[in-house]
Amino acid sequence: MDGFYDPGKARSGQRVLTLEDLSKQPVNQRRPVIAINAKPLDTVSVDQSDERQQDSPTETRTASVLSSKGTTRTPSKGKSKGRKEDEKLRDEDESKAQQEVATVTEKPWMLPYDAAFHALVTEATKTILPLHAESEQYSALARLVSEVMGGAVEVDRQHDFLWELHLSELRYELQSNIIPIGQIRKGTYYHRALLYKMAGKWWAVGFATNAQWFVKRKGGMKMGTSMMLPTARGDLDISSAMRNADGSCWRMTELAKKTDIPGRFTFTSQRWNNENDMRVVAVQYDDFALIHTIKTKHGVTDVLNKLYSRTPEVSADLQKKFMQFSLDTGILSGNIVILPKNGECAEA
Repeated sequence: MDGFYDPGKARSGQRVLTLEDLSKQPVNQRRPVIAINAKPLDTVSVDQSDERQQDSPTETRTASVLSSKGTTRTPSKGKSKGRKEDEKLRDEDESKAQQEVATVTEKPWMLPYDAAFHALVTEATKTILPLHAESEQYSALARLVSEVMGGAVEVDRQHDFLWELHLSELRYELQSNIIPIGQIRKGTYYHRALLYKMAGKWWAVGFATNAQWFVKRKGGMKMGTSMMLPTARGDLDISSAMRNADGSCWRMTELAKKTDIPGRFTFTSQRWNNENDMRVVAVQYDDFALIHTIKTKHGVTDVLNKLYSRTPEVSADLQKKFMQFSLDTGILSGNIVILPKNGECAEA
């Protein structure tokens, strides 16, 4: 999760501007763009350090060329015409070298580090993940988000909750229409929802794989739930549970490590002793998530596709898309299943 943003409602045929494009616009009266960046500072520092290291040899070479070209032509006395030509060539060389330096030193635009949001994710990881009951985790996360965004506001006092003025002040303070979500201290339901939807409960509604264990057991499988919570370093903590026919619960927890590719995670399953390359193929944070995982054990590779939903209900259109994606990734049609509804596991 290297960053996402809400550009607002786009009109039909209108191009959605990138964050870099939006950052270059002068401060205006339109609704500000809220950006979410969970990338740690040390990662940003390393990236910038690498860029400097890559730039240094070129800059040194340019300076060397500038120096050498400026000293190789020594005009002879008494040759005014030759001296003028040498000076002209030297000026042209210096101008070209300066242009090269300017080109080299130009850095690509990056979403600014959000220290406040990073601190919030760290606090959530330390205080919420240790809670065993899911209901306690939901409540604790909701309270944390509410406190950060200004706390509870009574209906008859909402006119005193000047969140619009607060956002305007931030915009002019930053001299940008882009506001990092961590800097917002007065937020409405909209801003609180943006912060909250980074985590939460998902229903595992679709399952597709050619793995033999699934072929044998798919007839008895039902929906389960997964609690996902990003860590301070951008990893993904996944706690899954599925209620068995006898009322007992199957549970598993994995920590998916982030990679250099946004939306791609890797982990080693302690339960199944296999290597997992997990990719978030498509996601709408308030609706569904499609996850594609390549599992490898003893040199044997299996593909697993999972369809997650915020509710046990899944639309026919989404089922169709899941079916087609699974077929495209080599899953046999008989091994693509929309799971039957199931009760939730009792809190651990």
